Amino acid sequence: MPGLRPRPAGFGATPETASSPHARPLQDRSDRLLVATLVAASLVAQWLWMDAGVGPYDEGLMLFGADRVLRGDVPYRDFWTLYGPAGFYVDALLFRVFGEFALVGRGFDAAVKAAIVGLAFAIVRRFGRAGLATAAALLVLGLLIYLRNYGVPVFPAVAASLVAVLALDAVATRASRRAAALAGVAVGSAILFRHDLGAYAAVGSLVFIAFGALPARSGDTAAGDRRALFVRFAGGLLVVVAPVAVWLLAVVPLHDLAFSLVEVPLRVYPKVRALPFPSLADAAAEFGTQRSLASLGPLVVYLPVVAVAIGVASEVSRLRDPAATAAAPAPSSVFQLLLLLDVLFFVKGLVRVSPVQMGASLVLLALVVAAAAARARGAGWRGLLLGIGALAAAGLVAKPFVNAAERTARAGGAAGSALLSDRWISQAGSLCRDTGVPRLRCLRLDADRMTVARYLLDHGSRGQRVYFGVGRHDRILVGDVALYFASEAVAPTRWHDLHPGVQTTREIQTEMIAELDTKPVAFAVINTEWDDQQEPNDSARSSGIRLLDDYLQRRFRPVLKAGTFTVLAPLQRATTQ
Repeated sequence: MPGLRPRPAGFGATPETASSPHARPLQDRSDRLLVATLVAASLVAQWLWMDAGVGPYDEGLMLFGADRVLRGDVPYRDFWTLYGPAGFYVDALLFRVFGEFALVGRGFDAAVKAAIVGLAFAIVRRFGRAGLATAAALLVLGLLIYLRNYGVPVFPAVAASLVAVLALDAVATRASRRAAALAGVAVGSAILFRHDLGAYAAVGSLVFIAFGALPARSGDTAAGDRRALFVRFAGGLLVVVAPVAVWLLAVVPLHDLAFSLVEVPLRVYPKVRALPFPSLADAAAEFGTQRSLASLGPLVVYLPVVAVAIGVASEVSRLRDPAATAAAPAPSSVFQLLLLLDVLFFVKGLVRVSPVQMGASLVLLALVVAAAAARARGAGWRGLLLGIGALAAAGLVAKPFVNAAERTARAGGAAGSALLSDRWISQAGSLCRDTGVPRLRCLRLDADRMTVARYLLDHGSRGQRVYFGVGRHDRILVGDVALYFASEAVAPTRWHDLHPGVQTTREIQTEMIAELDTKPVAFAVINTEWDDQQEPNDSARSSGIRLLDDYLQRRFRPVLKAGTFTVLAPLQRATTQ
């Protein structure tokens, strides 16, 4: 088969030269040093500015899922989850090496986000100067700090997708088959962390290989080139995904896999988790009455639409200018790949419209805007794009100060203390000296959750079966999973992740009751914090099924009250305490 010849073209665009001095990013020593500096600075900034409190649900899911894996449980078979298996097994490996501490999970999260910052620099550097790439990387860092959501597998999937972009850039500029295989490995890794993001990255990569990375010629040679790249990409993807898929099919009943990965994501999740786009008029009215920039925060979900529209417009204007196209430091196809991924990641967030769910798209947004600014020939375009980036950066920088000012106004305290009140840097000393909840050392939960965790640990919860539920199981918003991890308890059911449309059903509640009856349960903990909170979706509707509530009421009695939490002991045990 003839070798692939480097002659990159856009998705149907005119082929461009790859002879620019920027054609191979990070080959220059100063670029590599700058990336290392950005990554190191990102790690420091995240550690100093991260929240001191552990997230009770999303972060708790990953921590306790890893804990269950360490105990020998298998995702989908022994515990139900919507996430890919990679996040649990990576955290479990880190726990095995460094100890079972929430701080270890934070370390992995910080490392992944720092890698995203470095990858952002490398990608934007393909299109312009190091200064612009640095600014884009810092904007991405600010965005990641703004989003927080520690430990969730979205960010490893984003990092893997960005690795795929760089690899596909090498396919476009050098027609590298090895790079196509690397792109497949990266996309496969993304799939194992987040199936949806990985699938979108796979679609974008395949479109790129089909239309953006091949020599602009026809005939048998072009067909052979296309097949070679597809085969290398598919091979890299299968090397990562196939062994895991075969293993899961061998150890997990097909019904359980289908329920977790197909039925709930496609049929249940869209109904019970859907959120509408925020109203522009309502946000403006709220800002007008409260004069709070926080009221405009939800509107960030519209930014990917604006960025993609501007990116498409700028690309169309470039394609109409042959001189601009020929002078491009990177192929149009790579920029178009960024645009496509941004659109696909935006689609991922359409069901549950929120900044966190749009996080992957927002990261791509920063890269699209920076790359478009680097490629802009006209001063007007460049000024507009740089202005958008500057406004976004200013908003990210101003947000903590605005929030601190609002907290100060409500509490009448000092502005500096309000700014640092929730930051890890201001509490690290005291938190690291507190050993009352060992797994949370150097971090914490809120006061009521810490009271519950300490009580359970003092009364022998380590290695014991403890159930953490909600006040009513006929209508669920979220469950409290971090307390499983903090109290070092064993879940008495495979359904520890409480989710509307799942544990609200008769079938699942009946199964949970049977599991609770299998072996003695040391405690049950009920949290009514979210019982009255409702979202504009089907999670607000009662299923009418309260079998589990009735069971807990019959079999357990309260032994401790802490805020919205009630610790229950089995009836016989409670009467002796």
